[in-house]
Amino acid sequence: MTTRKADKAKKGSTLPSLGLGPEDIATGIRQHYSYNLGRDLSHVTPHYLYTALALTLRDRIMERWRSTKQATRRPAANGLTTCPWSSSSVAPWATPC
Repeated sequence: MTTRKADKAKKGSTLPSLGLGPEDIATGIRQHYSYNLGRDLSHVTPHYLYTALALTLRDRIMERWRSTKQATRRPAANGLTTCPWSSSSVAPWATPC
């Protein structure tokens, strides 16, 4: 019998993808406004609404950034993961990986 941690490690992330549609964004804003910021939806202020929007958009950007980062990494001959854009001509401290 396998454990849940082992299953997740095999499958990767099991979270559902965050949508980019208007309803998905509105749901994300409501969730951040209520749960993360602890505000009451009946008393919406511009400051907290903007913060909830920023958090919602950040979630979607980070999700896509992570999937892009995982897709662009490739295993090297020695079994270690390297960045496809790194090269010996670039200073080691300047590589983004």
